[in-house]
Amino acid sequence: MINDGRLKTTFQVHLTLSTLFTVACLLLIYASIVPLGFRPIPIQEAIECWGAISWLRLDIYRRSDWIANGIVVVPVAFLLCGALSFKVQSNFQAFVNCLLAVGLVCFLVLGIEFLQIWFPRRTLSKNDMLAGCLGSVVGGVSWLLFGKRLTREIELACRSPIKAERVSRIAFVLSLIAVFQMLFPFDFVMSLGELSKKYFVGGSSKTVFWSLIGLPIDWIDIFRNFLRYIPVGVWYACSRGKRSGVFFYLLLPLCLELLQFFLFSRNASLMDAFVGGLGILTGSRINFNNLACRVKALSKPLVLLVLLCYLSILLFATLSKAESCVANFDQIRSRFGLFFPVPLSRYYLKSEFAAFNLVFSKLVAFIPIGFLLGRLFDASEGGKRMRVVVFLSVVLGILLELVQVFAPPLIPDFWDTIFYSFGGVVGFHFLETTLMHAEPDASTACS
Repeated sequence: MINDGRLKTTFQVHLTLSTLFTVACLLLIYASIVPLGFRPIPIQEAIECWGAISWLRLDIYRRSDWIANGIVVVPVAFLLCGALSFKVQSNFQAFVNCLLAVGLVCFLVLGIEFLQIWFPRRTLSKNDMLAGCLGSVVGGVSWLLFGKRLTREIELACRSPIKAERVSRIAFVLSLIAVFQMLFPFDFVMSLGELSKKYFVGGSSKTVFWSLIGLPIDWIDIFRNFLRYIPVGVWYACSRGKRSGVFFYLLLPLCLELLQFFLFSRNASLMDAFVGGLGILTGSRINFNNLACRVKALSKPLVLLVLLCYLSILLFATLSKAESCVANFDQIRSRFGLFFPVPLSRYYLKSEFAAFNLVFSKLVAFIPIGFLLGRLFDASEGGKRMRVVVFLSVVLGILLELVQVFAPPLIPDFWDTIFYSFGGVVGFHFLETTLMHAEPDASTACS
């Protein structure tokens, strides 16, 4: 029976890795040809164009996009290596399978670059091909180094019967995501001249000083920075078994801010380090058993009030960049036509780096909404509740985008609701599997 259970689990993990690889592969191909400006040309002309692809000169302003082109390939290679090697017991066979996976993904990268010849709005360069191939190698090496371990950590986060173990693993994975997001796209400056371009172009030394302090305060950014450090505090408290080590609360944020000081696309400040320390301290002090009891005790009107307050804050943050309000019917009709662009095309108006940040922020914004909706409809059956959460997340996302029709220069985008609804599902899943169910006794509590 135990062996049957292990075989079933292994099969499920293998199926999950294969499915995720397929999805990641299709998204990579699609993202490489949006906004789908197809131009029919003969195959012979395409081959000639392929032979004429040259190297581009990459200055510091384009380095982030080039690195991002490689990073987006990493999960594709990582997942393919996992799909081919997870069930393999022999290290040598796993290595051979990973070599095969890396080769296939490199071939995919070259095929995508060739495909882009028919989509002239995308830039062709040997730099992108090199970045994609390097990303494939990094993905393969990453699987060999820690692929199975990370997979088991995620599996424990989803399946462990012990609540404290799930909390610890989820916090660990979220901490990795948070650190990655803070350092992405890893475009480190290579000289004092590049560092000077980052801080002194367009500003005085006085402006740079106050920027490094963190003034004037961007309250939205401060709040976002506070939230992304909370999982680090949760993981630290769970893994250490105690809530101590005050120096760690500031040491890690200071180190990350120091790294961001040398990242051209990132801004570093002492204020962010201080707020990050508060986030870690807050996360380390959360008692999930007490929190579950308190959340269960919340009345429906109070949950609804919190939900409405959060939606109001989200709406205010969204409309804060609006410059005017449209009331003319013809203008409204014209702007409503912007509501259905080519799917996901607006994410690539600037760069891969900007697209990643935009997707990440929209997904995270709806995690609390999914959490609160789960509590608002806690009397329903589990499956029905999930459908309600998805439906209402989509509806709220559409309303949030529709409001932008009346607020130029904001651009409404129906396809944002995909990420809104996914964020809602993540929030709901956290509520169901981590906070509200399978409360442990004192011996297994994370405290």
